[in-house]
Amino acid sequence: FDAEVVELNKRPDGSVFHGEVRIDDSVVMIGQARKDWPATRAHVHVYVRDVDRVYKRAVTNGAANLKEPEDRSYGNREGGFTDPSGNQWWIAQFIIEMSEKDVPRN
Repeated sequence: FDAEVVELNKRPDGSVFHGEVRIDDSVVMIGQARKDWPATRAHVHVYVRDVDRVYKRAVTNGAANLKEPEDRSYGNREGGFTDPSGNQWWIAQFIIEMSEKDVPRN
């Protein structure tokens, strides 16, 4: 994602209890699970500058493919993957600027 670490707070054992990363103009808060705060899975959709590069990097580093990037009729290029913790990430980038009236309706 080319995420920038904004904040990173660790427990004495080195695990992260609170972190914040900036992905383009969005901040995502993260943390590691522990016994009294078990892991939960998330479904996250985020816009990135280069879907193909982010997707390839994720899969190369252990993410499982959900959908290879493809151009969509509503002006986005999108793809998805599942990270090693089971979170689903859907990534998109604007490729064509469309007005609301030009977006195809199913």
